Amino acid sequence: MSILICPICKKELENRGRSEVCSSNHSFDYAKEGYLNLHINKNSKAPGDDKIMVNSRREFLNKGFYEEISKEVNSIINSKLSENYKVLDVGAGEGYYTDKIAKISDKLEVYALDISKEAVKKGAKTYKNIKWFVASGLEEPFKDKSFDCVTILFSKLFQEEFDRVLNDKGILVVVSPNRNHLVDIKKVVYPIIKYENLEPQEELNEKFILEERKNVFYKKIVYGEDIKNLFHMTPYRWKSPIEGVKNLERLESLEVTVDVNIDIYRKKEK
Repeated sequence: MSILICPICKKELENRGRSEVCSSNHSFDYAKEGYLNLHINKNSKAPGDDKIMVNSRREFLNKGFYEEISKEVNSIINSKLSENYKVLDVGAGEGYYTDKIAKISDKLEVYALDISKEAVKKGAKTYKNIKWFVASGLEEPFKDKSFDCVTILFSKLFQEEFDRVLNDKGILVVVSPNRNHLVDIKKVVYPIIKYENLEPQEELNEKFILEERKNVFYKKIVYGEDIKNLFHMTPYRWKSPIEGVKNLERLESLEVTVDVNIDIYRKKEK
């Protein structure tokens, strides 16, 4: 039985070869790369990350700079759940972390969702062991209680939808930047440093209970083109002063601080 629902009428989607069709005859075709586009909001022709951000992230992450984060996330999933489970990675981008999750065991089913068609297209071309979907995290095209685990790494939080698609014993794993994350880039780019400490619990406390928090902290030296890729894969790309960006581009190397929190949440009893 399919766990997919129609983004228009919310009825179950039935697979018909290269298409998914609901009883109201809304039909959605799989792209040649293997992903399914279930995003129906046409306010923006290309929502989410663009090609520059996607390519920069792929280049940077594939060199292993954030491998410690991936390993910790996988360790948590492996310790909290049995082998036969379904995982949904929301805001999966081009799938670096999602692919690592899928390799925990060949008995699990892994779904990747992102609003960026560019990211999903690239991910679907590369990682064939993952089910790929273009859709908004605000309207996830899955039935209630479909997943044992939802992961969200450096992306927006959608409390209501996480609560809906997770089963009652499922876990929500949230990776978010801590106070000193990438502060070294800020010191180069901005004249005044603002220390941000995102607190996911404030956005999730109505539906979820924080069970455990782990902090991942380390420093790595980043060189040349990798500095640019790191910058372009972050939101700093959109809101940095021109002179600050030029200062960053002049650098041959930079010691970068990685400081992230990994939170494990359980659904509140109803």
